[in-house]
Order: sequence, then structure tokens, then C-alpha cells
Amino acid sequence: MSTLTVDTIQGKTAAGTVAMPSGHVIQVQSAQLAAANQFTVTSTTQADIMSVTITPKFASSKILFQMAGDCGSSGSNKALLIRLQRNIGGGSFSTLCGTGGVYLSGAYEHCAMSFMDSPNTTSACIYKLQGGLSATSSTGYFPTGWGGGGQWTSAEDINTITVMEIAQ
Repeated sequence: MSTLTVDTIQGKTAAGTVAMPSGHVIQVQSAQLAAANQFTVTSTTQADIMSVTITPKFASSKILFQMAGDCGSSGSNKALLIRLQRNIGGGSFSTLCGTGGVYLSGAYEHCAMSFMDSPNTTSACIYKLQGGLSATSSTGYFPTGWGGGGQWTSAEDINTITVMEIAQ
């Protein structure tokens, strides 16, 4: 058995050119939205919730997007519909996927989204969430900010989005 011990790995011709084995995480970017700054919507029109930007080091990399938190709407059987959009290098946004959270009276739901993207670029990529209601006469919340019966407070209610560049 051999052991390799180093303090720094640097590319032979440039610092950012070290090729990592397939499947390794090259970089991570994330953003959070707390209930104190909660996104609310009363329309069926999609509106921006939050975003995160990552600039891939290699065009061959994949970008893993993940979102976790809680969301929904105040009306029974009315959903907060959430979609993921991506912008490459300042171009237009395109929709990648979507999900929704439904409220029953006075309850909330956890929501999550995961998407593996292949943007094929080394330009900045913006990943943003948008939200709108499935029907009006309700209010959509992301995160909800409703305390869990003394288990946690609305100040601890934080939704997170994370993007990871994955070597290929």
C-alpha cells in the first residue's frame, strides 16, 4: 500500500486545469431563503423566488441542482407551483423542471427538487426558482414560516438551493 501526501495540487500549465476523476465534486454554490424574507405570491403568474450562480470550470461537467425546504399555499387543494430555470452567459432563461406543494387547511408540506443538468459551458450559469399558484383565492409561501408546534420557530425555517459541479 502506498501513501501520497501533498499540501497543494497545481496544474502543470495552469492552476485551474487539474482534471478530477469522474464523479468528484469540483465546486459548490448555495443560497438560502429564511422565513423572515419569505416569498409570497397571490397570482398564477410565475415570479422569481431565489437564485444561485455557478461558473463551471470544465464544459464537460454536469451541474447537480438541489432544493430543500417547505412550501405551499393557504387555500385547501391549491398548490404553489415551483419551476427551475437556467440562464447561460446572460442569455434567456429556459425551464428545466418543476414541482408543487399543496396545503390542507393550516398545514404545510416539505418540498424538494433535484435535477442533473448538462449545460456544456464554462460561462456563468444562473439557476433560479420561480413560483406561482395553481389557482387564485390563496397565498403561496416559500418557506412557510409556520412554527412546528414548539419544535422549531419560524426564524429556523430556511429553504436552501445548492448547485454542485460534478466532474465527468
